[in-house]
Amino acid sequence: MANEVIREIANYDELKETLEIIIKTYKDRDEKMNLSNENNHRHSNMTYEELKERFDKGIKMYGYYNEGKLIAFLALEHKECEIKIRDIVVLPEYQNKGIGKVLINFAKEQTVKNEKSRLVLRFIYDNKKLKEWYEKNGFKVTQILEFPGTGKVGEMEFHFI
Repeated sequence: MANEVIREIANYDELKETLEIIIKTYKDRDEKMNLSNENNHRHSNMTYEELKERFDKGIKMYGYYNEGKLIAFLALEHKECEIKIRDIVVLPEYQNKGIGKVLINFAKEQTVKNEKSRLVLRFIYDNKKLKEWYEKNGFKVTQILEFPGTGKVGEMEFHFI
């Protein structure tokens, strides 16, 4: 794709467009995985207030733009020794085009730039395709968590030396 850019989401107005991307992408995932409102880990039901609260807490949010259109989103939470990927979403019609890899590499660059030792994320453990994709990008499963009503969530890490 031509004319692509990743830039930080800078204000509340940009959050509204970002929320649309998050909801559309997670609703698509929910449909593909037969998830309901009860077991979808709430992402497809996220509200503007919830997203704004994350923004106000300092979670760094980035948009991936193609020809000026927001088509993907990345949220990074900076912790003491690590960066946690809170969200990484690509609109369904733009998936499988390498954008997710660009965002993962951007997250890795931010981890190094901020002198953190690891990059961590969580994913729905039953999503085998996504698990394999993260493994291809160097992540390793570190634990499997069980949440009542929502099933298993895997935690993965990418370590830097």
